[in-house]
Amino acid sequence: MGLTSSLELDNPRPPALPRGGGPARSLRVVIVDEDLAVAEGLAILLELLGHEAWVAQDGPDGLAAIVTRRPDALVLDVDLPGMDGFTVARAARGLAGAEGLSIAGLNGWGLADDRRRSRAAGFDAHFVKPVGLAELAAWLATVQRRGDR
Repeated sequence: MGLTSSLELDNPRPPALPRGGGPARSLRVVIVDEDLAVAEGLAILLELLGHEAWVAQDGPDGLAAIVTRRPDALVLDVDLPGMDGFTVARAARGLAGAEGLSIAGLNGWGLADDRRRSRAAGFDAHFVKPVGLAELAAWLATVQRRGDR
């Protein structure tokens, strides 16, 4: 992405990488969140972990990015305006070429019902904002292992 963030300005050293330094292989990740600062911040963190990341701010653009970028993973805000994250996840599962796509839901709620709804919509994981770097890196490691088989 080539973004400069206050994270980079305030702390020029990247955060310590979990378990062993970096990804076994780089993942392609699309992040969909209407809050551009949140989406770009996550993209920067993913790039620090060695992955490629693209940002979309709504459901239709997120689906278009899945088709054009062919990502391994999708980090998707559940509470998108218009086409919500549940609808986007269901639509993503039906896209040709997205059969192996791993989807993580992201929102401000982590109640059992929120997690149940995420699973029913086809999410593989559900994170509560703000998601921690270690938590996100651990999930991406499982995506990598799944793809390495």
